Amino acid sequence: MRREKAAEAAAREQIIAAQAQEEAMKHVLPFKQRQIEQRQLEAEAEKTDAHQARPKASAQARRIEASGEADARQKLADAEAYRAGARGQGERRADGARGRGRDQRTRS
Repeated sequence: MRREKAAEAAAREQIIAAQAQEEAMKHVLPFKQRQIEQRQLEAEAEKTDAHQARPKASAQARRIEASGEADARQKLADAEAYRAGARGQGERRADGARGRGRDQRTRS
């Protein structure tokens, strides 16, 4: 008889524990569901931010690239102008030397 009563008491304890766990789950499950929804919303917001940041970064990269290309073109133009100027000075010197030689020949 004692064993039966002890078994009944253990069964009641298990039932009470199961009911308490069920009651706790009524509160925990909605909380967990809200956490999951919150994480999904945060992930979606991060994705949106990343998509919005990508064109800004891309536009900035294009501006940097265009600026670099413009600088390179300017340096090439400067170098070409320098070469043309140096060539022009050399030709003027050569023309001057030829001209002086002619002047000296005609005077003699």
